[in-house]
Amino acid sequence: MFFDRQSRCLKTNIIGLSIMGYQMSEVLGRKLSDFSPELMRPAIESAVEKVLTGGQTLLEIMQIRSDQPAIIWSAILNPVTDRAGNITGFVGIFSDITERKRAEEQLRESEERYRQLVELSPDVIFIQSEGRIVYINAAGARLLGAEDRTQLLGKQVLEIIHPDYREIVRARMRQLQEEETEVPLIEEKYLRLDGTPVDVEVVATPFVYQGKPAVQVIARDIRGRKLVEDALQESKEKISQILNSTAEGIYGLDLDGNCTFCNPSSLRILGYHNEEAIFGKNMHDLIHHTKANGTLYPKDECASYRAIAKGEYIHRDRETFWRSNGTSFPVEYWSHPIFKDNAIKGAVVTFIDITKRVALENQLLHAQKMEAVGTLSGGIAHDFNNILSSILGYADLLHMKIPVDDPLMTNVEAILESVARAAQLTHSLLAFSRNQLMAVKAIDLNDLISRLEKMLVRIIGEDIEFRTVFLQESLVIMADSGQIEQVIMNLATNARDAMPKGGSLKVVTDLADIDEAVCEAHGCEMPGEYVVITVSDTGMGMSEETRERIFDPFFTTKDIGKGTGLGLSMVYGIVRQHNGFIDVDSEQGIGTAFRIYLPATRIAVKKTESTPTQHVDKGTETILVAEDDPALRELSKIVLESFGYKVILAEDGQDAVRKFTANNEEIGLIILDMMMPKMTGVEAYEAIRRIRPEVKALFLSGYTADKVMETGLIADGMEIVMKPILPRDLLRKVRIALDSSP
Repeated sequence: MFFDRQSRCLKTNIIGLSIMGYQMSEVLGRKLSDFSPELMRPAIESAVEKVLTGGQTLLEIMQIRSDQPAIIWSAILNPVTDRAGNITGFVGIFSDITERKRAEEQLRESEERYRQLVELSPDVIFIQSEGRIVYINAAGARLLGAEDRTQLLGKQVLEIIHPDYREIVRARMRQLQEEETEVPLIEEKYLRLDGTPVDVEVVATPFVYQGKPAVQVIARDIRGRKLVEDALQESKEKISQILNSTAEGIYGLDLDGNCTFCNPSSLRILGYHNEEAIFGKNMHDLIHHTKANGTLYPKDECASYRAIAKGEYIHRDRETFWRSNGTSFPVEYWSHPIFKDNAIKGAVVTFIDITKRVALENQLLHAQKMEAVGTLSGGIAHDFNNILSSILGYADLLHMKIPVDDPLMTNVEAILESVARAAQLTHSLLAFSRNQLMAVKAIDLNDLISRLEKMLVRIIGEDIEFRTVFLQESLVIMADSGQIEQVIMNLATNARDAMPKGGSLKVVTDLADIDEAVCEAHGCEMPGEYVVITVSDTGMGMSEETRERIFDPFFTTKDIGKGTGLGLSMVYGIVRQHNGFIDVDSEQGIGTAFRIYLPATRIAVKKTESTPTQHVDKGTETILVAEDDPALRELSKIVLESFGYKVILAEDGQDAVRKFTANNEEIGLIILDMMMPKMTGVEAYEAIRRIRPEVKALFLSGYTADKVMETGLIADGMEIVMKPILPRDLLRKVRIALDSSP
């Protein structure tokens, strides 16, 4: 198109008119700026002024028509001169760039949207080219601790990579260069500018940036997720440690009752060596298939299945499980249902082997039974002792009064012998009930057994070989020597009866260190050094059933009339009274060995010299006798008065205090029964001592409970005499008490 100096169109070609959509008449004479919007006219007029001064001008012009879409022209304006060189106008060369401009606008809009997405993204996005960061978004600057992203631009990419991951990143960059494909998502650690590591998840994509090969990296901060993962892993490890360290067996069940997991204690208790032996197996069929009585256990009755079927918590304090070797054992177990989204997914079963507990319960029941029988037998022995005391007293009076050659002497001696046997029986009952008063002192066990050897040989007979094997050092115990002799004699008698056709009997002494576990199992008081007496025979032995009952009172395997069943009960009572315990090993056809454990002591044994039997002397002193049994009161009066003493009788403890108060000056000795109504002998003695502290006393007892010794009222030199007692022995003790210094 040609224009004059006033920018009026003078001429145009047909193509231009066609593109512009005008007729020639609509174009000629119009200014260039008339074809554009009002806003663009100042720029067009400025371009015209420039070209009219002789300069070429480039500009873009938008042509708008109301009936057609807008057209964007690229215009090149050049001045036109006459022959004299004067500028007479200008010529415009126009190109339609509408489509190109639209494409450029779309590209610009797309780039703007991409820029906004990148800048607003919470993920780190950066571009690296030739190993350096050439772009990074705001999130990347924040994550890496930069106040301004320019701190990161131009930085080597490896500088922001944690040293532990740099080789991985190098390999990834080589892969991107060689394959030009996206690298899958991986985890890395970045370094902030202050050196703090940051866990990220990264994906990298190759592309061209500003005409050069580049890589776009998108990294997501996964520190929060890593904390959760670490906490979850720590929780799993804690749960695993708990499962692996707990002594209880724990296993899981799916809805079909099959094992989903188990801890090491389950394998140990059930006798399996690896998890594969249990995983996936039906646990009811494997360990819970049969009841303790040998009958099959229906699966629908199994408590574990109820936890699954009904979602119930189940606890059983006594059930039977089966080991891999086919043996059963008692368990206590708990079954808890597992819920997820309010639906049952399975169950967790926890169980413990209660074999030891059951044994201890049985032991406790046995001990309680023995204690009850002991209490009963102790009470019987007390009453029986009073009866025996009367019989023995009157029989001994006859023995002392009638001539030796009197035909009745044989009868009297028979009575005395029978009473002695009855007295021994009461002593056995008291020993069993642990209520017999003990004369405890340090004794050497080897010496005691040596003194018994001749008697033991006579008891067991000539057809039984007898041997003793002593530890070659002193074995000292605090014990009542008479009771320990009873134990050994009783065991020897039992051994003899177990070998009717002869055999071998051996008594061995030794020392043993007993730990807490053994003490707990046998109910002894404290661990430490114990003396061991082993009495073993080669007799017929015992069955397990018999062995479990041998210490029960009145239980015997002997024929009627050949045994009371109190022998081993007495042994049990004496040993327990000495804070010891007994082990028994026996096998039928092989023999039996009793091992008696008694606490050892380092107290020195005092040597004592025997004294000849003293003559019974008479006296004239006044003696107060307090006895609740009328027959014994009368007997005491007869015995004492027959030897010259004056006797004041009291029927109980309170009566004794009253009569002592009334006759304080003349009473030289008080004889008190330990157990009396209203006031015991000890309580009466305490009240009397407040009246006269130096009063002399002698105590009698047919039943002495442990609490008597615990009162601390029995002073040194005050002897307690056990009923029944021969009158002559009582008279000797009365004389000794009266003659002793105050």
